[in-house]
Amino acid sequence: MRVDLKWVESLGYQGAIERGPAGICAVQQLLYSGALVVGIDPFEHTGRYCYESVELASAALATWDGEGDPPGPWIKFKSASCERLGPGSLIESN
Repeated sequence: MRVDLKWVESLGYQGAIERGPAGICAVQQLLYSGALVVGIDPFEHTGRYCYESVELASAALATWDGEGDPPGPWIKFKSASCERLGPGSLIESN
């Protein structure tokens, strides 16, 4: 299904772009942080990478090719099926 990038931005996302295997991606302002949202379609998104700010999320989206995890100090990845801590997390995982 083809998703119109202007339509994605009309929903409040910023910088919508297609990024290979990650699908349609964009940045979203959250209450106290920013997110790089991945796999956006008309019904849902597959997940989001939470960053400390919209600026950090935007910088990651600008340089990411959609493979693996995006660059930068993302704090947490959230999807319907899992949550993972990232390199920007203050909690160390064992």
